[in-house]
Amino acid sequence: MTDQRLRELLEERVADVTTIDLGADAWSRASAVRRSRRTAAFAAVAAVAVVAVVGATTAVVTGGDDNPAPPPPATSPTESAPGPKAERAGTYGGVPVWWAPPADQEADLPRLTGSELPERIDLSARGGGLPAGIRAVALFQVDDDRHRFGEPPEGVVVLGSDGVTYAMDASRVEPISIGSGNYIPLPIVSAESLSPDGRYAFFLESESLEIYDFGTATWTTLDLGRTYIEARWQGDLIEVTSVGIDLDVSRYTTEGRRVYSSSELPESYRGPTRRDEPYGRVARLVDYGAQARHLAGSVTTPDGAAVRGVDAVAAGGYSEPDTLLAMPFETGGGRWNQCCPVVGWLDLETVLFESRHDDARVLAWRVGTPDLFQVSEVVGWTPGEESYVASFAALD
Repeated sequence: MTDQRLRELLEERVADVTTIDLGADAWSRASAVRRSRRTAAFAAVAAVAVVAVVGATTAVVTGGDDNPAPPPPATSPTESAPGPKAERAGTYGGVPVWWAPPADQEADLPRLTGSELPERIDLSARGGGLPAGIRAVALFQVDDDRHRFGEPPEGVVVLGSDGVTYAMDASRVEPISIGSGNYIPLPIVSAESLSPDGRYAFFLESESLEIYDFGTATWTTLDLGRTYIEARWQGDLIEVTSVGIDLDVSRYTTEGRRVYSSSELPESYRGPTRRDEPYGRVARLVDYGAQARHLAGSVTTPDGAAVRGVDAVAAGGYSEPDTLLAMPFETGGGRWNQCCPVVGWLDLETVLFESRHDDARVLAWRVGTPDLFQVSEVVGWTPGEESYVASFAALD
């Protein structure tokens, strides 16, 4: 069973629901409401933030100044920094669209620090064995596309909160394989693999999950007894959607105990149109969501052209976005298809996402504004010969 089939099941259940396009003016009003709600939400958590600020990291934009101003808290807005900007143009499904600069301008973006992600994530610099007690900030699987059925997975890399990347032995995991003859194993890491607190990670098998505890350096097998099609974290529980004779959505503890079961589809993050292709994780903070999407319809570019096949980061609103950051179509050296999975929210205004191309990076967007920043470069892998899958802990 595939993600596509899950979406078909969802569409069947909502086929009779009428969609209302509120139009660009209504979306502009909604954006103003969103900003007001963000301000209120920030005020609500300010007391907690004051208590937690001791020892916490902060975010600061640097634009090349050797003596930058003292960094503000991560949840505070910062002044616009020099560098390439997103450009506002058109709407899609009634949602305002911003256009990101081309991939070759990313190196000129101002840098945003304080997210727990280092400026360089080196997937080849793997310091010794993976120690017990580490907090994982990110999890990667590098694949050279030459693995075959029966071979153990390789290239699993953990980025610790100490900024060091470690090689992880995940040889006990049996990958799901596709194809005939020479079976090709699918990645054992998904965008949802790493728990929000960085304590656990699950790895994908055909009818089970292997769960690793970074705190104790131990493994637990979660035997599902049926083929699942999606797994994700809901707080400290793993939510699994599977389809057999019927649909089942269950939640499990990290020890493998089922504590919840339902025949209802899990809550989703809808796109501007039903035909759009979502990919990567849904990231939420307070009452805002974000997810990457491959847009099915045409989008108007800043020069007035109508283009299709656009990737975008959809953000704002809890169940559906109120703004899009679209990636311009480029030939040769540009971003890949499904380039830009969402990493997560840094604060109430800023969403982080991957920009996957030969010079891959993690970028940050101040939602609904022209301001973009570079956070991390992802190095230590060979474009054209290798690819990678990434999963991130909560960074807000």
